Amino acid sequence: MTWDTQSIKAFLLHEARLLDERRFDDWLSLFTDDGWYCVPIEPDQDNPLDTVSLISDDRRLLEPRIRRLATPG
Repeated sequence: MTWDTQSIKAFLLHEARLLDERRFDDWLSLFTDDGWYCVPIEPDQDNPLDTVSLISDDRRLLEPRIRRLATPG
């Protein structure tokens, strides 16, 4: 698949919709086994391995996080 600007925009909107609708399993299915989710602590952080991040999870760590979000209480 070729990722042009329109494709990227559509993907990000789809991802946001899944999260807004609390469809966390569908959101998680977007990640490949080697996918990485990072929320940097610094605005211009280039590499999550160089600086502390708020979240820096691979798919294995995302799965329990998603389970907690999906469980009420």
